[in-house]
Amino acid sequence: MTRGLLQSDKAHAQARAPALVTVGPLLDGGLLHSPHHRDCWRDGGVLGVADPSLASASTEQLSFREFIAQAYPRYGFHRWAVVLIALLQAIADGQLSRLIVTCPPRLGKSLLVSKLFPAYFIYRHPHLFAAIASYSGELAYAHSREARHFYRVTGNQLSKDSAAVGNWLTPQRGGCIAAGVDGPFTGKGYSLGIIDDPYKGPADAGSVRVRARIEDWLKAVWFTRAEPQFIDAGAGALQRNLSAQVIVLTRWDHEDVIGWLMAQGSGDAPQEWHVLNLPAIAEHRADRQSFPASCTVEPDWRLPGEALCPERFPLSELLKIRTRVGSFWWNALFQQRPSPMQGAIFQRAWIKPPFPREQPRRFSPLVLSCDLSFKGEEHNDHCGFVLMGLLLPDTAGPHTAGPLAPSLSWR
Repeated sequence: MTRGLLQSDKAHAQARAPALVTVGPLLDGGLLHSPHHRDCWRDGGVLGVADPSLASASTEQLSFREFIAQAYPRYGFHRWAVVLIALLQAIADGQLSRLIVTCPPRLGKSLLVSKLFPAYFIYRHPHLFAAIASYSGELAYAHSREARHFYRVTGNQLSKDSAAVGNWLTPQRGGCIAAGVDGPFTGKGYSLGIIDDPYKGPADAGSVRVRARIEDWLKAVWFTRAEPQFIDAGAGALQRNLSAQVIVLTRWDHEDVIGWLMAQGSGDAPQEWHVLNLPAIAEHRADRQSFPASCTVEPDWRLPGEALCPERFPLSELLKIRTRVGSFWWNALFQQRPSPMQGAIFQRAWIKPPFPREQPRRFSPLVLSCDLSFKGEEHNDHCGFVLMGLLLPDTAGPHTAGPLAPSLSWR
């Protein structure tokens, strides 16, 4: 009787087995919350089981662009994205180790850098770790969750004993860790470090205290957790090790993380960053930002005045945004050229309230007009200053001889 039960159970299990196999066609796309299926991981509901529809896929490694097309089929490969994808490919291939990306808000930088790229890096190097940090642990975990999703939907397996959002592993014991800036990375190491928007907003970016705390965390925790760039190859020689840093943000303040790193780039131990600076509207070559000699800069492919991503933000829309936000925030957030709150040329501290006068003022108003050139080159135009005043009606009788205008005291 026992034998009969076993045969019956075996037959029953065989009858049920095809139910798992038939899941494959229903898992097309693999996107979370897809209306076409209820299995967001494309694994038949079991983390350790790969999607049967991908079992016969080619074992040849995908490029990052091919990986994106498979993981996120509706991704738009706009020109700026193609440039950034090539740089991230160079990081995955071990040809680039330091990358800074500055760009306007709502461009799609986080999807590409903090969600798709960690998944691709771990797909290429499943024995290594990627680390993601942002201004909050919640946001870093959200990036890691999506990275895990893109890793899975491309047919890659997770380790069964660790698939948490903030710390997930591959069977080869690599994986992804995530935390907020100033968060718990001690005791963990990584080969790819991604910092995406370390500041919550202008208040944090403009706070000396917050900036100092983040800089201390970078020096004491973040950079000390990274794998070394070079290792011993024997006989006194060094060989390059796969160790990369990617920092991506929209700029708020001239003394933010980028400003701090650029100041270090002029010091004794520069990190030799490659900079991809993406202003919303392309600038003339003479007006583009300058960076330390230790940095290399990705050239802007656009003509002056062209929009960065006209498919999403055409020039007419950018001009409206510039009018709405004002020149200060436009230059910082959209042109990646923040200036000090106290003023870059005319400092706020110089502007004084009217000083007391012993005699009535003879001019109303006084206007100082300046035509300035700050490039400092030999053949630039001179600076021009004109002080103009409208003479008030003479209501106090004849004035004694004296200067036409009150003396000005410059401080």
